[in-house]
Amino acid sequence: MDAWIRDLRDAARAFKGRPGFSVAAILTLALGIGANTSIFSALRVSDSV
Repeated sequence: MDAWIRDLRDAARAFKGRPGFSVAAILTLALGIGANTSIFSALRVSDSV
């Protein structure tokens, strides 16, 4: 558990040091997850019709 907390602190420090990269990485993940969710939701609806 201590190693996990230490890893989170290191990640937060890295994100804080490079805020532009952090924003780009978070936005990329958010867009990917959102696109994936919408595609699978549309496929699920089309399968049930």
